[in-house]
Amino acid sequence: MKKIFKKFCCLCAAALLFNANTQIPAQAADKSSTNPSSAFGYMDYNGYLDECSWSGSKAFKNCDYDGDGRTDRVFRKEKAGNTTTCTYRIEFGNGKRLLMKNADWTGTPVIQAGDTDNDGENEILFTQTYPMSTDPQGSGNMRLYDKKGGTYKLVKLPLSDSGSHSDQPGLTLTYQIDQDHTYWLTVAETGYKSPFSFTRAYLEETGLTARRLELFGVFSGKDMHYIYPNGDEVYNIDVIYTCRDYAGELTPQRGEVDELRFFDADSLPENISPSSRKPLAHWLAAEKR
Repeated sequence: MKKIFKKFCCLCAAALLFNANTQIPAQAADKSSTNPSSAFGYMDYNGYLDECSWSGSKAFKNCDYDGDGRTDRVFRKEKAGNTTTCTYRIEFGNGKRLLMKNADWTGTPVIQAGDTDNDGENEILFTQTYPMSTDPQGSGNMRLYDKKGGTYKLVKLPLSDSGSHSDQPGLTLTYQIDQDHTYWLTVAETGYKSPFSFTRAYLEETGLTARRLELFGVFSGKDMHYIYPNGDEVYNIDVIYTCRDYAGELTPQRGEVDELRFFDADSLPENISPSSRKPLAHWLAAEKR
């Protein structure tokens, strides 16, 4: 369990602020829905998610969360007139059940499983995302279950109550930028604190020494979404600086950077990373003013 706790803390600290890793939402829809692209089709639905008519239901078909080789199913239930919370229930192929009460009524369910602590038993992570939001995982809805004595138990995570309702815990993240442009991230609930030096990273990746940096802006949202070639999917939060006073020669960091070049603002290449387009567009607009 200590290994699960440690990994969870480290992953949350990195994911929620820097790369905000997001999983492909496992969405389901109302049986009565005739629009398979509806982002809210699973609302008002009572039943097994793998039987929903919406295309997202395929994420719940033929699942084996506990790794015993038998098919597990997920059932969604809500009380009539209740548009605040609902209940999800995993029905394992061996006859056992895992009840997840007071889940958010609107959040899209995502269920993942894996043996993160190498004890031979899968842990189950239940999260909820909001695909139509600019911050799909901003609510922090998550629950981690560990299998002990053949039964899944809710793991007490180092999360604080958000104040809305009890199933929406979160981490309190703060950051501070020193005069030498070192960025400090602190997670209050765990005592985790990590520095990141912009000037050091700038030198390592470009071979240039920044004599002066000016904060340009902080960028986040759906425009910062990016999928890496290996399939990893992130929502970046980028802190952007401008540097006009530097020394050295462009030298790509081996193993990290293939090529470095300067471009005229009027002759930028077309194949710019999607997550870099938003801050670059803001910078170009500012330069023209």
